[in-house]
Amino acid sequence: MNYKKSIPFFITLISVTAAGPVAMQLYIPSVPSIKENFDVSLGVVQYAFSISLVTMAISMLFYGPLSDKYGRKFILISGITIFIIGSLIAVFSTNVIILIIGRVLQSIGGAGGLVISRAIVRDIYGPNEATRVLGTLITIFIAAPMIAVILGGFLSDYFGWRSIFIVTVFIGIIILLLIIFFLPEIKNNNNEINNIKNTFLAYIKLLKSPIFLGFAMQGAFAPGAFMSFMALGPYLMIIELKRPASEFGIYFGIVTLIFMFANYIGGKYSKKFGIEKMVFIGAIISVIAGISGLTLYLYLGLSVLLMFTIQSISSIGNGIAMPSSQIGAMNVKPSISGTASGAAAFFQTIIGAIFAQTVSSINYDMALVLFLATLIAAIGAILFGSIPMIKAKN
Repeated sequence: MNYKKSIPFFITLISVTAAGPVAMQLYIPSVPSIKENFDVSLGVVQYAFSISLVTMAISMLFYGPLSDKYGRKFILISGITIFIIGSLIAVFSTNVIILIIGRVLQSIGGAGGLVISRAIVRDIYGPNEATRVLGTLITIFIAAPMIAVILGGFLSDYFGWRSIFIVTVFIGIIILLLIIFFLPEIKNNNNEINNIKNTFLAYIKLLKSPIFLGFAMQGAFAPGAFMSFMALGPYLMIIELKRPASEFGIYFGIVTLIFMFANYIGGKYSKKFGIEKMVFIGAIISVIAGISGLTLYLYLGLSVLLMFTIQSISSIGNGIAMPSSQIGAMNVKPSISGTASGAAAFFQTIIGAIFAQTVSSINYDMALVLFLATLIAAIGAILFGSIPMIKAKN
């Protein structure tokens, strides 16, 4: 089968990539109902979100090497099976502890798709075409969590919070069938991964590569601006600016669409300009957003227009760079592309979580904190993003 032109194959890639994020976004609207049902504090219920995010990040470190060793398809099947089991546990949970266990298993299972789908794109399409394909994949995949939030709210309101996990069970089963019937088995026969010990030692090789660190850390710092916005944006919009939550949702949707379009552009033109240049261009745009946002806030103060305009510009930079930074990290050592994908995804998740948690913990002028975080994320992005450019010139 010519997988490059196979629609079922591409749908499968989108599905496995979106499984984890969709399950997480479906869950968010149900938090108040779960709190009331189990008669626990909001903080306790939020553990199901925060703990699952950490376990997802850690799991990414394992999926890459395991898929390099045992094959992409087998590990994906194993991951989605864990995802289904976690969903079933959540459906029948009788207390919040069991629910958290179910969500953690969901996250562990869903993490595989985020890592392995990138490696499969690199395997099937090769280093030149993969960036374009990954840009398209990310563009489509981003829409799924947006829809999931709306669907999660509807399910929770009309059918109860357990219906959300019933839906994820069926989603998992459908994805499992798609993997079995439409995904090729790809095994890596390179001697570097002839045992698990050597596979994980590959992480050390990657961390010693300045080019890998440049691509991976650029791809980790750039989204820090968005994660900071996710953490503080609703508060600033609703509490500080006294605007309705629905208005925030509209503007947030526009920013997401802009990010999706930038992803598409980043993937489309990466072959023409080169991945190193696309990453650097994206980082420059992020820096422009960071400097402009902080300067304008200090002179003009906070406004809806300023907040969302700066976030839109930052998203353009992030979107343009993301496909190239992800493929660039995997191109450093193609024989362990799954391992590289796992490491890059881990850095992105952990640094994003650090940004979100840090800005939420600072109880001082939250608008200033947001614009400072946007600038810091951009500085990190351009510092690391310049490394592949410098190496390419030399």
